Amino acid sequence: MTIEQKTVWELRRSLQHIEPAPGNRAEILRAVNAVLGRYGFSTPQNIGGVNQSAKIEKGAKFNVLTYIAYLAPSDMSGAVNVCPAASEGCRAACLFNSGRASFDDKVNAARISRTLFYASSRSHFSAVLFREIMTARKKAEKAGADFAVRINGTSDISPKAFKVYGVDALNFFPDVKFYDYTKVIGRVRAAYGPNYSVTVSWVDGMTLEDMRSILAAGYSVAVPFADLDKNGRIKVAKSARLPETFQGYRVIDGDISDLRYLDRAYFEIPDGVGFIVGLRAKRTTKAAESVALDSGFFIPV
Repeated sequence: MTIEQKTVWELRRSLQHIEPAPGNRAEILRAVNAVLGRYGFSTPQNIGGVNQSAKIEKGAKFNVLTYIAYLAPSDMSGAVNVCPAASEGCRAACLFNSGRASFDDKVNAARISRTLFYASSRSHFSAVLFREIMTARKKAEKAGADFAVRINGTSDISPKAFKVYGVDALNFFPDVKFYDYTKVIGRVRAAYGPNYSVTVSWVDGMTLEDMRSILAAGYSVAVPFADLDKNGRIKVAKSARLPETFQGYRVIDGDISDLRYLDRAYFEIPDGVGFIVGLRAKRTTKAAESVALDSGFFIPV
């Protein structure tokens, strides 16, 4: 048994006597962090937060505050795979090691700890998550701002997986706008309700035929485009270009904000018309960029 598996087992045992209720957030986190600390893991004080990245902060110009949670993507926690459709290219290009995480080890240490918590008890994790969403919503209301939730900052888990008293996140917060990117195509076609917006994420291995069938059904597909410099490296986002079209479909600038559910209104795209959400590929390491390009995850401009 690995240290991660032992930690998950001990976390599960320590939470058995605590009711998985939003009102017990502080007690749940105390129990969780006591175990994490004992096994040498980071002891994060929350699951997520409001406007916790440069791109999420761009929602402020639309008067939107966004609560977002970041876990350790794919199977990087050593305990559970939170990205069931992850591919070689997206693993290499994953934002897990971008931004502050590229120089501050504490960022990813906290993400791993949160993921161990998630793996140990989804019900207790959901209780803490729901309480934080409640608090963030009140913050937005006080500020006179709209409010949105993106649970999957660096994961790909169905919002139906998070439940308190048997009620999933979408139904627990029917007045809150949830949105995601996903590589799990079935989730896009599922009837999850009007408060959930989901964008298909391009993945190496997706054929152009598959992409066209998704777009023809009126959905959007987020595609990372790589604008390369003379040395074959990805340009920094500020100087990188996006194409106007891709395979005959309109490309909109997905880096203006992260609020995908506003795209149709903002870019004046009729309902039922598919389109490409263009995202500028983010520079990482030369080796990772090569994998993402060679695998077909990054699409050269």
